[in-house]
Order: sequence, then structure tokens, then C-alpha cells
Amino acid sequence: MKKEEKVMARSNHWSSGEFVVLKVCDSSGPMVGSSADVANYFQDDARAIREWFRVLYLNSKNKVILNKLEFLGTVDSSPVYPREVIVTALQVGASSIVLAHNHPSGDPEPSYCDKEITKAIIFAAATLGIKVLDHVIVGASKAGDKAPYYAMSEHGEIEGYSIAAASYINVK
Repeated sequence: MKKEEKVMARSNHWSSGEFVVLKVCDSSGPMVGSSADVANYFQDDARAIREWFRVLYLNSKNKVILNKLEFLGTVDSSPVYPREVIVTALQVGASSIVLAHNHPSGDPEPSYCDKEITKAIIFAAATLGIKVLDHVIVGASKAGDKAPYYAMSEHGEIEGYSIAAASYINVK
């Protein structure tokens, strides 16, 4: 297998209970250019029967440094701790991050909790100069079908939360 294939290869062992916790990429890692790129990147994992929460840690050129499964939950929830996301971002020297998780129900519409955890991570990251570019929720799809997704950046939520975080930080 070529070096590029190793970097781009992703494991899909959800049915057997196995999963890749993290995938370290070198400087030629995949580039994240849009919400659709993120949704496509995680399309194979969208059919998981348990909710997962992954973070793409990016360098200053939006290339993936690390793709990490931060949390694995139940059929309808996944515990997420902003502290853990930020610690990893600092450890790998990420300039920005992209949050992603699945909804095994198939409906990618964000819940109240999805929005609140996104806001909490944006506030925590902003204090350390790390930008949250997006939170993409992928819905379950049938084999071969493209997974539906909801990108918070496409609905103005990331920008709104980021402005609120910047205002809060500048007031203190």
C-alpha cells in the first residue's frame, strides 16, 4: 500500500465492535475544504449503530493532522467533554478543528444538546486561539446511498457561536 493510501485509509469495523481510535496523518494528509468534504469523509461510518463523536485536528492549511474518535456512545447519545478535545488540539498543535458525529436514527438535524456542546467547545477553543470550523452531523444511510448531513457552518451557527465567544473573551 502506498503512503498516500495508508494516510487516507480508514477502518470501518463498527459491526465487529472494533474501531480505530485515531489516525495520525503526515503533512500530506487530506485537506478539508467544505462541509461536504467532511460528510463524504465519514460517509462509511454514518451507518454505525452507536453514536460516535470524532474530531479532525487541522494544521494552518486545513490539512488533517489527526482524525480521532473522541467519544463512543449509545444508540442515541455520546458523552462529549470539551476539555478532552482541547487537550488533544494542543498536543498535536492544531490551528483549527472540525467536529463530526453521527445520528444512527438517520436524521442529521442537530439536537439542543448538539448545539450546546458545539457552543461549549467553541468557547473553550477560542480562549486558546483554536478555531472551530464546523460541526457536521451525518445521518445513517442505506448501503451505497450518500449519507444526509447537517453542517452547522452552513446554517450560520458556527459563526454566531464564534462571535459570541470572541465578545465574551474580549469583555473579560
